[in-house]
Amino acid sequence: MARVSRVRGYVEEMKKKGVLRKIDEAIFLKQGVVFIACADSNRFWDWYCHMVSLVDNPKLVHTISDNGGALQIVLDPVRRIKILQSAEKALIAKGFRKVVILSHLFCLIAKEESIIPDKAIGMTVEAAAIALDYFNLNPLLKGKVEVFPHYHIDYGDDLALANGEKLMETYSVNEFSEYNLELPELSDQKGCIAFTNP
Repeated sequence: MARVSRVRGYVEEMKKKGVLRKIDEAIFLKQGVVFIACADSNRFWDWYCHMVSLVDNPKLVHTISDNGGALQIVLDPVRRIKILQSAEKALIAKGFRKVVILSHLFCLIAKEESIIPDKAIGMTVEAAAIALDYFNLNPLLKGKVEVFPHYHIDYGDDLALANGEKLMETYSVNEFSEYNLELPELSDQKGCIAFTNP
């Protein structure tokens, strides 16, 4: 229970700072989304179902997954190209114009690379900026694609909370908060950190 309290305290602090906000679900409803996520087998189903609930149709979620999700776009140039090329092909083939890039707490890659949550959130914003720049190089996509950084929080598997409190929540990251000012800005985007109850 101590871990849950620490994580909840951290999340509340990030929400107060404007780094994490409630997702504007209307942005995604009935919209096709290319979803770049971590491949974590313990959590993948949770965030995939969350994404499906946002768009309200499983056929509107095209998923690309790799260990670390958004973190790999920043950490590994080879994986970055593979992930972004796959996303680019999907955007064109499906006619989708929204991309969600997700990282999460607690992540194996973050642990291996000693990436603390603050840094992971910043790297998720950086990954979204890198992705947007990449998509804008393609004349078919330039100025047409929106990229949204999301951060998933896991409070713990082994806890059954009697008060009905959720064990996990997904947030969208506000790339325009003061906290993230030193990071690359996403062109033509509104700040979007989200908190939803899937």
